[in-house]
Amino acid sequence: MSFGEIGQTTHGKVADRVQVISSEVTLEQMCQRLSRMDARNSIDLIRSGVPARFAEHLLARLDGYRIGLLDKLMLSRTAIARLARGDRPLPQFASERVVELARLVGQVQATVEESGDPDGFSPTRWFAKWLDSPVPALGAAAPSIVWIP
Repeated sequence: MSFGEIGQTTHGKVADRVQVISSEVTLEQMCQRLSRMDARNSIDLIRSGVPARFAEHLLARLDGYRIGLLDKLMLSRTAIARLARGDRPLPQFASERVVELARLVGQVQATVEESGDPDGFSPTRWFAKWLDSPVPALGAAAPSIVWIP
């Protein structure tokens, strides 16, 4: 599933800022846009709530259900699914965490594009693998285990 414009306007209704209807923007592109979003639009988006459908797809692509990201977001899989079915946004605290996750994925994508050839590279796949891999700087723990939002 693809996602439309998030944070493209600074004023107006939530629907103007958050649309989940475009088939032209991929999840990775949306993450990259979120990573470049200015503070005012980020705050507006978080306050109005990230679409649960976006969170559902991001978590699925990151394999977040398996590695325990929902615990970090303080939400259940059932709650996200229920909110997504009703086309409702996440609560503010969860929206903030989802935006931060998406920003990290977007930063991975931007780094690869700036430093090399992004063809065939999947930032969500790479980030999911990194989240679940031991990191020496973390005492050989996986970032998904020690991450505290």
